[in-house]
Amino acid sequence: MKKLLDDEYQDIYRQWIYELSGVQNFDRETADCFIRQKINELSKIMTAQTEDIFTCLPEHFLDKDVVVSQTEKKEKNVFIDSIRGRRIEFDTIHGVKGETHDATLYLETDRQGASDLNRILPYYGVGKLGKSNLFDYSRKLAYVGMSRPKKLLCVAMQAKTYEKSKGVFTDDWEIIDLRE
Repeated sequence: MKKLLDDEYQDIYRQWIYELSGVQNFDRETADCFIRQKINELSKIMTAQTEDIFTCLPEHFLDKDVVVSQTEKKEKNVFIDSIRGRRIEFDTIHGVKGETHDATLYLETDRQGASDLNRILPYYGVGKLGKSNLFDYSRKLAYVGMSRPKKLLCVAMQAKTYEKSKGVFTDDWEIIDLRE
């Protein structure tokens, strides 16, 4: 295999080795995902008709548990930065319930004419708490979403929500205004 890669795909193979040498947190899952990505890239170069080369292999060739966990959950909406060894998963609040992560980006969402973050402002002392069940639902979602990270929480909110918050985030948060 190495000889084939070296002989016929030398530039690609050397790039893979370079990328692999930069991975910082190297565990089996990261290695499996990295190798799968690279084999799929190579298979697309070899035959544009093959979507996933692993579907062409006999079932007994791969460990079934690894294949199922990789395809069902792990490779869906996941980006692996093999240079820095980072795994970035894009998911909903419901999808990450019960999990923890190093960092989380919480995106404000509008629902029924108001945003989830706008509905939790009364818990920060701004405005009046609504009577709808949606206020309690928003509070629970915000708690789940914002309690996932171990190291970094980034909250992306609309300017109008931030302005309505009357500065409650100013003292405890680092605010970065991305408006142009």
